[in-house]
Amino acid sequence: MKLPHSQLPLGLSSHKDGNAEPILVGAPNADAVNWLNHWPKWPGPARALNIFGPKGSGKSRLARYFTEKSHGHMQTQLVKFSPVVWKTPHIILDGVSLTNQWHSESLFHLFNWVASENGSLVIFSREPVAQLAWGLADLESRLKTAATQEIYLPDDLFLSDYLQHLFAIKQCHIQPAIMNFLLARMPRHFGFALQLVDRLDQLSLAQKKPISLKLVKTVLAELENYTLN
Repeated sequence: MKLPHSQLPLGLSSHKDGNAEPILVGAPNADAVNWLNHWPKWPGPARALNIFGPKGSGKSRLARYFTEKSHGHMQTQLVKFSPVVWKTPHIILDGVSLTNQWHSESLFHLFNWVASENGSLVIFSREPVAQLAWGLADLESRLKTAATQEIYLPDDLFLSDYLQHLFAIKQCHIQPAIMNFLLARMPRHFGFALQLVDRLDQLSLAQKKPISLKLVKTVLAELENYTLN
């Protein structure tokens, strides 16, 4: 189910959420941001949303943004269900997966509690949580009632902005010609971009030299067998 689009700026947007870190908004995540910006006017019966996407796609940043927007409570694990300390029925779960950090029975009780309190639940994950084998039929049926929104792999325009954003965080300067060389040869994948920028920054600092075309070629060769997941 899609919501009607509000006007969203492309490129580095500046949401006033009390966090100086900008949100990069573009084709891959515009629908996800649109969902968050339409809160609390979400369709029923459950005001629950699962935003999923690959590593590096900005899910945790969106989780922090929505926590500020909704005055909600964010959890990065849920081993024991204890709503007394939360003081709000608007709950954000970041990094949900089939690990011992997320207990199926606690998630089931949380889902029911949020519904009973007329709250909202946003789940950020790499995969759609309704497709995971939780081993608890009641939880799996609840998760299937949640709306889902994928963060897609970056297109050329978004990838260019994303790389510039990552280099800016590292305070690295990269020449336009070298950026164009990178964009023409790298996979369209968030995780690869993260690894690429980290490695270029490491080597540049170690060599005490700016990022050069030779260094870029070396790192691209190193990452040739990088697993995209």
